[in-house]
Amino acid sequence: MKQLNVKKTAFLFSGCFLGAGFVSGQELWQFFGCFGQGGFWGLAIAAVLFALCGILLIRLAQVSGVKELDETVIRWNIPWLRHLVAFLQCLFLFGIVAIMIAGGGALIHQMWDGIPTWCAGLAMSALVAVIAMRGLNGVAAAFSVCVPVIIIATIGFAIAALCVFGSEQFSTAVPGSDNPMLPTWPLAAVAYVAYNTFGSIGILTPFGDLIPGKKKVYQGILLGTGLLVLIAVSVLISLFLHLPSTQAEMPMLDLACHINRNLGYVYGLLLLAGVYGTALSSSVAICTYLQLRYKPILQHHKAFIVGMIGAAFFASLAGFGDLISTVYPVFGYLGVVSLLLVFWNYRYYQRKEKEQEKVLDPKETA
Repeated sequence: MKQLNVKKTAFLFSGCFLGAGFVSGQELWQFFGCFGQGGFWGLAIAAVLFALCGILLIRLAQVSGVKELDETVIRWNIPWLRHLVAFLQCLFLFGIVAIMIAGGGALIHQMWDGIPTWCAGLAMSALVAVIAMRGLNGVAAAFSVCVPVIIIATIGFAIAALCVFGSEQFSTAVPGSDNPMLPTWPLAAVAYVAYNTFGSIGILTPFGDLIPGKKKVYQGILLGTGLLVLIAVSVLISLFLHLPSTQAEMPMLDLACHINRNLGYVYGLLLLAGVYGTALSSSVAICTYLQLRYKPILQHHKAFIVGMIGAAFFASLAGFGDLISTVYPVFGYLGVVSLLLVFWNYRYYQRKEKEQEKVLDPKETA
């Protein structure tokens, strides 16, 4: 693959998180919007943590040369612990694929009542499987197209909501979170970043060698974080302008339909792009890791992709909203531990790199 510039790095980073839950408003509402004004403070904390974690993951891949998701978290040669971490990460990525397929099915069913949810999910699964066979190239190409469109569209819909409902309808008087795993906005913000970053370890680290130098890493991740915040603020403002839409499984789609039915179909296509990008990147991350570890999967990777996404389709039948409210918080708390270990590993390799530079630099040794 060609090296990534700042813009493509930003699109790659932000694209990892722009799934059905993010763009639909369901995920953003459960973790931020339900807390009212406190949700915006939570989003600010999440933005800082996102930038730090993104830089940390890419720089760790650069200084260590490690691309496998289990070794990124567990530096020590403890096979059972590495296998456990790899299993949990692959399980979470599999859960994300299932959630995205469920989201795509729910979305198409909500737009066109005549199409059964399971049938729409099956079509989404087939589309993901076909492009996943292209590997990392397919992921980078998909995000380069999807992310700019999503950014422009969400800002446009926020402006349209303001024009239709009026600023006097804006209200942050909400009852709060009813999820016992997310009782406060600071805890929700940390859990949100933790599960997102935990899921992105296997997606981002293989791209470490494709981003030249530290400066482009910092610029790309900061720009990508800014794009995520811009989209999140646009979505939350839109929902605070029309609180009844927060009760729908796809809040932003419901809001768009209230503004104009035709705009609802446009936003539906936007959501499908978010679903597709996240399902694709998660599928490729699982396949990339397992191909490095197991030769039979490398030899039969197409059959493996079809089987894996087929299993994710059956898991998706549990439902979109229910999957988000349970899978994400659980892995959020597991992700906190993983991020602490990743930071520890980065500090280790950073010190090792500085020691090597001193040995190679005659001025330092003198």
